[in-house]
Amino acid sequence: MKKNAVCLRDIAEKAGVSRMTVSLALRDDSRIAKDTRARIQKIAKELKYRPNPKVAKAMATLARVPYIQAGERLAFLTSDTTENGWKKWSHHRENFEGAKARALEYGYELEPFWLRQPGMTSEKMSKMLWTRGIDGVMIAPLSEDVLQTGKKLFAFNWDHFSVVELSETMDAPRFDCVRHDHLDGMFSALHELENLGYRRIGFLLGRTLDVRTRHRWTSAYLFWGNARKLHLPVLFYDQLNLLHAVQWIQKNKLEAVITLETSLYLKLPAAGIKVPDDIGVAVLDHPSEDHGIISGIHQNAAAIGAAATDMLVNLVRRGEKGIPKMPGQQVCSGFWVAGKTTRRIGSSLEPCPLYM
Repeated sequence: MKKNAVCLRDIAEKAGVSRMTVSLALRDDSRIAKDTRARIQKIAKELKYRPNPKVAKAMATLARVPYIQAGERLAFLTSDTTENGWKKWSHHRENFEGAKARALEYGYELEPFWLRQPGMTSEKMSKMLWTRGIDGVMIAPLSEDVLQTGKKLFAFNWDHFSVVELSETMDAPRFDCVRHDHLDGMFSALHELENLGYRRIGFLLGRTLDVRTRHRWTSAYLFWGNARKLHLPVLFYDQLNLLHAVQWIQKNKLEAVITLETSLYLKLPAAGIKVPDDIGVAVLDHPSEDHGIISGIHQNAAAIGAAATDMLVNLVRRGEKGIPKMPGQQVCSGFWVAGKTTRRIGSSLEPCPLYM
């Protein structure tokens, strides 16, 4: 890492306070007045101050927190069949971008490492990261083929690393994890559609995605159907067949469809079903690059990545390594984006008990 161009002294001189005051303010210490903290933090941001990880660890050591020597980089482990395969998914890209930006705030670089590069075994990767002084590891969501082969790609010496997983796609071992709140996402999508007057709402989902999310979306949808006394079948698929989807829509007299297929609203008109005139479409992972077209739940993947970095840096600073005895999770809610693939077709329903 390049030497920091800005130090505490620079911030202190501009703020007209002591370096100790700056240090405490940047740690949000309550001994410093709230307004002063905010002003100093703003100056630090304007000066593009980046903390030095080694200093942070030294301070933690003085506070009697145990540490093993560590580097200034964190690893982002990917498992796709190609080195940049993970980048084709906007959610994964935004996870990484959010995680990387937050890592820089802590003074770390977040670097991708491809587990399946030719000649590389998990044992070699583990040793390489360790010898480079990297002791913080973030596991990216596993690729589809890894999911289908048991999710046991990793054979690391985990005792060397602090580990956080994104999206909880691993079966074993289990680590602390940050992921989207799938249950809340489905309930929110259903609630918003019902507010627009939709009643017969279908759910279309790829089988791999159902496994990847540990059936949370499906569970929430089926719970809603039971509460509303609407027993509509979920349409699972391996490869989306438009003809089958149209037949399913017509057979069940659907008014709206919830899906992960962001292109569904473009495909349905070719089969004679207009969106949103004939049917509404809402997605559960609204793409950030969409500009007011698609309705659905934006998962805020960048915020999930940032939260994963917060969790990982805290583990590194506390010296907590290896497989945790009781892995924890942090779930992050998304938010509804109103687009042009849905419209009002009737009055709102009274809130279902599951929304309250």
